[in-house]
Parts: sequence; structure tokens; C-alpha cells
Amino acid sequence: SAITLGTAALGGIGSVRSDAAGVYWSEPKSGRIMRVARPGADGAQSAAQAAVVAEHQVEPSALAVGGGRAYWIAGKHDITRTGEGGSGPEVIWRTKLEAHGLAVLGHVVYWVEKTPDYDDVLMELRSPGGPPRDVLHIPLVLDLVPGGDSVFLGLQGGGIVRFEAASGRARILAGTDSASNLSVAGSFVYWASPRETVAYRVDRDGGVPQQLMLSPRGSY
Repeated sequence: SAITLGTAALGGIGSVRSDAAGVYWSEPKSGRIMRVARPGADGAQSAAQAAVVAEHQVEPSALAVGGGRAYWIAGKHDITRTGEGGSGPEVIWRTKLEAHGLAVLGHVVYWVEKTPDYDDVLMELRSPGGPPRDVLHIPLVLDLVPGGDSVFLGLQGGGIVRFEAASGRARILAGTDSASNLSVAGSFVYWASPRETVAYRVDRDGGVPQQLMLSPRGSY
């Protein structure tokens, strides 16, 4: 059965991510990043246990979690993370172009910047203060998530792309109408197709996508 982990402020939740210890969410309207510990074996959890990780952020979005820290984009340009030991937030890079999407592999941070010609660029930052480098030019990214040694991207009208961090190689895993709300679990990548209102999965090494469910139009 469902368990309520926390209650967002007026304006709702922007993004949700988790690690082994907790669940994080962003609140764009309130300017907060929140965290709640994962439920214990008895499933007991309440909204009162939710903690403020950061506040007074400008429309925080595109949340990611890695190495016990939360990362987010504030004000569409500030790549931000919690400080060492849970201390106050720190801006690790400020982009010139509008940024969206965020993923963390180990200590390496990835995000997407939108260029004036409407292409998207996947950026890679290996140390705070940069400089970052562009590792992949690709059109219209809707979502990106980490998974093992790779970053997976969902494209508008272009399917699922796997970017292998070590080799820098990118390849299309599956062609689909559009792909958002990505998730990686085990050997599969999962996503939703907003236009088709269908949920899919494909092996992280590629193959034929499997349709999992059909939802009423507008559910995603």
C-alpha cells in the first residue's frame, strides 16, 4: 500500500529523486529542497519527519542525488549542491545558457544546456568550479537519469539514448515517439510516452521495447 513520505508546500513538487538512505524532492514555488528518510521495515513514516535540505532557492528544478549529496538547478543557470556534511548549498557552476535535466555519476555531474539553434548539449563537470565540457550534441532532451556507468537521455521524438561516460560513446537504445519520466532499475530502462500515454521498458544494452501499460490520455 502507498505511504505518504512528506507533504509539499503550496505549489507542489518539481522533481523527485532518491538514494539508498532517503527521498528528495524540489519545490519550485517555495524555493526549497526537501528530504525524508526511507521508510523503515515497519513502513512507519510521517510528513513531520521531512527535513529542509535547502531553502531560498530560485525555482529549484532538475534534482539529482549522488555521493550523499543533493544537486539541483536554481534559477535555470546555477548548478547547486548541498555542502560537505549536509552544510549550506554551494553553486559549483553557473551556466551561460539555460540548463535543464541533471544526473550524477560518482563525483561527475551532467546537465543539458539549450543552444540558440534549439539543439541541446550534454555537459560534463568533473570538479566544482569547472570548467565543464560538452560531450554530446543532441536535439530536444526531455529527461536524463544515471544508471551504472552511463547517462540515459529521453528525447522528444527521438527515443532513448545511452551515453557511456568512460568511452564517450552514445547510441540509440530504442526509437519512440517521445520519452520522459525515465528510470533505470536492474538491467532495464523505463519511460513514459506522453503522446501515446504508454509506459515502456528496454534492456539497457538495447533491443525491442516492451509495452508495459496503457494509461488514460493525459496521465503523464
